[in-house]
Amino acid sequence: MSRPCSALRTAALLLAVGALAACGPRFARETVSSGGGIQVVLRTETKGGEPVARGFAHPVVIAGSRMANILSRIDVRPEGSKGGERKPAIPAELVYEIGDALAVALGRATPAQDVVVYATRHERRLGIFTDEYRTSLLVYAEGERLHVFLGELDALVPKSGETREEPPGEPDPANPKGHFRVLPSEAMAVASAQEVTVNWRDPVFREATALRVGPDGRVLRRTILMESPGAETPAAEPADLPPNLSPDTLRKLADLEDARQRGEITESEYRTRRQEILREENP
Repeated sequence: MSRPCSALRTAALLLAVGALAACGPRFARETVSSGGGIQVVLRTETKGGEPVARGFAHPVVIAGSRMANILSRIDVRPEGSKGGERKPAIPAELVYEIGDALAVALGRATPAQDVVVYATRHERRLGIFTDEYRTSLLVYAEGERLHVFLGELDALVPKSGETREEPPGEPDPANPKGHFRVLPSEAMAVASAQEVTVNWRDPVFREATALRVGPDGRVLRRTILMESPGAETPAAEPADLPPNLSPDTLRKLADLEDARQRGEITESEYRTRRQEILREENP
C-alpha cells in the first residue's frame, strides 16, 4: 500500500506544481540588443495570448549617460557584512554600456513592456584562467519614477560541470533571491530589499560624480559617493562632536547614525539632520 500511496502523493504534487505554473504570469520577449556581453530584452506579460496593460510611462527618453550616472549611485550591503560594508551594485566597467543599452530599450518600450538586462564581464585569474561574472536587472518607468530591481550582482557563472546554488533566471520582484540589501543615494528611495525608485529627472544625475576615467581609459568608481553635481573632491566626513553633549542629543545622533548605516537616508540628509540636532543643543 505504501508504494501506491507514494505514487499518488507524487502525482498530486506534480499536478499542484503544474497548476501553480499555469497560474503564474506568461511573458513574450523581444530582444533589443545582444552583443559585447550585454543582452537587453523587452518583456510583455500576456494573458490568453494578449498583452496585459501595465500602465508604464513608456516610451521614455533618458540619455544613456544619465542612466549610467543613476546606476553608478546605487550601492548594496551584502548579507552578513560587518562594519556597514557598502559596495557598488553595478561594476564600474559596465555602467556606461548598460546605461546606453537601457536608454535605447526604454525609448522603444511600450506601456506594456518592462526591460530586462543581462550583463557579463570577464576577469583573468592567475594569468591563465578566465572567470565570468553576471549582473541582471529589471527596469521600468512608472509616472515620474524609474524603478530599478536588482537581480544577480556580479555573480560568478559556474563553468561546465559545476553546480550552482541558485540557477540564473530573470529578475523577479515577486521572488527576490539576492543576498544583499540595496542602499540608495540622493534622489532615490528604497522600494524593497532589492529595488529602488529614482527621480530620474533630478539634476544630480547630470554629472558622473561617482565615476572617473583612469589614465589607461578604464572606468573607475570613487570610494565615496559625492552628493552635489560638479564636485571635484569627495565630501568631507563630519567633524568631531563637541564636548558635553546632553544624553538626549547623543541618543538622537546615535539613532541618526543607525538610519544612515541601514541606508534609510542619503548622505546629504544625514549631514543636514546632524547639523540640525547639534544646533538644537547649541542654538
